[in-house]
Amino acid sequence: MNRQYNASSFKGVGYFHHFPKNFLRPYEAADLAPSKETIFKRTWPTNCEWLKRPDVAASELYSTIEENKDIIRGIPNVLTQERIENLLQDLEPIMETLKTFFKGSVLPVNTNDSVELILKFINMNPEMLESIKKCVHVGGALFSTGIQVLVAHTNLTNPGEMASKISFAPEPEPKFKTTGSINDLLPLLLRKSTIAEEKPPQVIPQQANPLQELKDQLMQTLTAEEPEKVKRKLQESEEQDEPMQKKPKKKKRAKKEKPSKVEQIPKKVKKTKRVKN
Repeated sequence: MNRQYNASSFKGVGYFHHFPKNFLRPYEAADLAPSKETIFKRTWPTNCEWLKRPDVAASELYSTIEENKDIIRGIPNVLTQERIENLLQDLEPIMETLKTFFKGSVLPVNTNDSVELILKFINMNPEMLESIKKCVHVGGALFSTGIQVLVAHTNLTNPGEMASKISFAPEPEPKFKTTGSINDLLPLLLRKSTIAEEKPPQVIPQQANPLQELKDQLMQTLTAEEPEKVKRKLQESEEQDEPMQKKPKKKKRAKKEKPSKVEQIPKKVKKTKRVKN
């Protein structure tokens, strides 16, 4: 089954998207080491740096071996035959209880079984728990190192199949993509180291001013006929760009209180009639 992906949407493989999890069963018996066909079937540019950035893949392979070799070297001292036998023996009582929960079992499950199962995990022997943790640690080191080396070996010894799946998008595809020649693969492995040698020390540039850059470009392209005219326009635009000084606010005059409508209406004076003598 072909994996659909948008090659232009990523530059490299995300940390939790790498291929090892595609070769590890979540439960039941562990698989045998995968064949060449299985490896190419389960790896794509989205989960395998050998098919996206071979130079990065080589770096990650080194880190995996370097950081796990001491763990692997100490396995005989950590998981002795006696410790392994004690671990399996301690697991037997739990297995007896778990047997009733197995989907293929015809034994009925009751409340007592559930309670017993929970209590066995609560009361687990500390030495047994410590042995389980050591198994996880050394098992992870063995699996991570083994699958990384195996996938690297499969790609580098089968350059034709590797070339058919490799993708540099959105960058231009390398010559190796069409030839599948091991000689054309070498520049891809040397790419990062070559860039690192030739790349000058990084200088942090000052924050660019796009408007000033545009004005500088215009000043450089002035014609000899009327430079002063263009310069004046640029100076005028610069003056407009400067923030205007805020004028002091004038104090507002106190508003005169208007007389109420009652006060505005003059009172009518009643005329008194003169009495004739």
